[in-house]
Amino acid sequence: MAQAHLVGSMPFKDAETVFRTVAENAGDSVKRIPDGETGPRDGWIFSMIPRMAATPQLELVSTITDFPYEAAVDTGYDGMPQFGMKEGVSPEDVEFDLGYDTDGIAAWPEFKRLRDEGVIGPDVKFQLAIPTPMAILGSYIAEDQRAFLFAPYQERLKTEIDNILKTIPAEDLSIQWDVAAEFGLIEGAFGEHPLTDEFIISTVVALSSLVPPEVEMGYHFCYGDAPAEEGAKGRHFKEPEDATLLTRMGNAIFDGATRSVEYIHMPVPIARDDDAFFKPLEDLRLKPETELYLGLVHEEDGLEGAQRRIATARKHVKGPFGVATECGMQNEPLDRTPELLKLHHDIEVPA
Repeated sequence: MAQAHLVGSMPFKDAETVFRTVAENAGDSVKRIPDGETGPRDGWIFSMIPRMAATPQLELVSTITDFPYEAAVDTGYDGMPQFGMKEGVSPEDVEFDLGYDTDGIAAWPEFKRLRDEGVIGPDVKFQLAIPTPMAILGSYIAEDQRAFLFAPYQERLKTEIDNILKTIPAEDLSIQWDVAAEFGLIEGAFGEHPLTDEFIISTVVALSSLVPPEVEMGYHFCYGDAPAEEGAKGRHFKEPEDATLLTRMGNAIFDGATRSVEYIHMPVPIARDDDAFFKPLEDLRLKPETELYLGLVHEEDGLEGAQRRIATARKHVKGPFGVATECGMQNEPLDRTPELLKLHHDIEVPA
């Protein structure tokens, strides 16, 4: 049995179904369980559109209709509303309500009940995944105002994390930063922009300061998972050439984080079981306290494909590593998801 990580979203109807299905199929292979981003949290960053629209100090100023991501038209990344500050409003006046301290933890009582009943293991943590500010501001705030609203948005994130800890004990919580937009920007998948790679990476590193050290914190790296059409499998906004940028981002976090990083997750495309993809990971400066999870589990080729990618990864990764899917499971076939979860439990990673 491998140590496994669940990235976040799942195609189930509610959080209780997520918790029970994970417990039954992945069992003791996971240390933390997400709520599946069900209900009002469905759709990852799309769930933030009504919250931006409800922010009193903001108004709709335009709509993006020419987003360069090739899957945009069919996945909602085209036609993105752009909000800006109303006349006379200063950045410090903007009062964001992001919902991580309400919708984000609404499933906590159900999680705790199931854990108390023994359905979920006694040491398993409640996992909350939060997209980076770059993902939200870069998608739904007018370009000329993003820089001004970065600080108040980040300050609100800190406030909501503090609020969460009034409900969930620190030892029961795991906060995950979803890092996807940053890879798209650096890889040029979203068109030209004025930001340097160094600035983009620094914003990811800075997120570590928002989570108190007594709370477990990790990072999920992602190259996108938007389907070309409804019901289709997700696909990347760009196929990574190898793990070089993943390694670069990870090392920047390890070097610059203001606190410990308990885990880091890196995607592995289904077609990559070659040495060239994994070789950059030889330079990963993983901290002793940090668990590495490789997203090499794919529903399409199951156990055989995962073990093949693991065999190559083992030649280049120093020390132990766990397994995961590349991204959340929201685009996986619903009837195959329990089997996919069981696969996390059945995979073996040689020492």
